[in-house]
Amino acid sequence: MEEAGNGVRVYEGKLDSISPGQVANGMVTNYALIEIGDDAPSNIKVVNGLDGKLGSSVGENVKLWVAKGGMLVGLENEDGKAYVIGEKAATKGAWGAHFVVWFVVGAWVLTLISFGANPFIGMMLGFFAFLFSFLAIPMVTVLKAVSRAKNGIAVAMKQAKGRVVEVEG
Repeated sequence: MEEAGNGVRVYEGKLDSISPGQVANGMVTNYALIEIGDDAPSNIKVVNGLDGKLGSSVGENVKLWVAKGGMLVGLENEDGKAYVIGEKAATKGAWGAHFVVWFVVGAWVLTLISFGANPFIGMMLGFFAFLFSFLAIPMVTVLKAVSRAKNGIAVAMKQAKGRVVEVEG
């Protein structure tokens, strides 16, 4: 395993085995363990577009790019062809996270504004803003994961140079 910058780890060697995967939200498969060469990265998330490539590469020498947070962003097989997830696949579902975070920010701003005009309405808005804040916390985690995946995609594209086939999830 080597660090490729931006929190991206590169694993190279014979892909010995992958643990059974669990599909999450129909777009990503979570693998508890992937054995490659002398390394065994754990808790790896793979988008549908790369999942088949990973499964068919067992027993071959491959190169895997894994972004910080465990997202597999690229795979290079023995033929030298590199498969990298597209930015669209990495950001799928992120619009909902943006909506929730900005909705909560807006609710808190309205709460502060309305306290001056009508304290009762301000208290009601504050109560709902407080409740929706609990939704925003996991959404910020989603947005961080998307940002890390984008960094990983850039690193994988740069290292694979002209051999890249972009994969959508």
